[in-house]
Amino acid sequence: MSGRELFLVGLSHRSAPLDVRERVALSGDALREALQELARGEGVGERVTPLPFEDRDFLLLLPPFGVDTGAVYRAWDADPSDARPNGLEVAAQRVEPRLTAWRDALGELTGRRPALAGSGSTWFVEGGPPEAGTASLPEMRRGGQVARLVRARTVPAGWQGD
Repeated sequence: MSGRELFLVGLSHRSAPLDVRERVALSGDALREALQELARGEGVGERVTPLPFEDRDFLLLLPPFGVDTGAVYRAWDADPSDARPNGLEVAAQRVEPRLTAWRDALGELTGRRPALAGSGSTWFVEGGPPEAGTASLPEMRRGGQVARLVRARTVPAGWQGD
């Protein structure tokens, strides 16, 4: 296991628009690693035990820009970081410095230290103000730009929607 924290959010084609799902999606090596962190391998990998469900609530901030994943990994390769919970955070901020202002804005709103999802650009915290990410507070503004706030939660295996 990587030792990184892994957060699961309850987003599906029924609960979130495509642009939101694309920003929090995992693929390739990141998906393989995430699946490994969801279970405890025993023996020589022949037995995998799912971990118990934990009911958790998250607030995501989707900045009005994306981040080039390839550029983030190249920046990390040039100067690796093992920062927790996401070793790619420092590299992503080198590639896209505007990330820092949005991280700070989410931190000010929630009183928590946001974490970067994957190689960016989505920031998230556990919990946060209950109105954030709802119709009452669907976005944040900073320097003339607008970031979307999305409320997400973990869901148990077999969940079929509300």
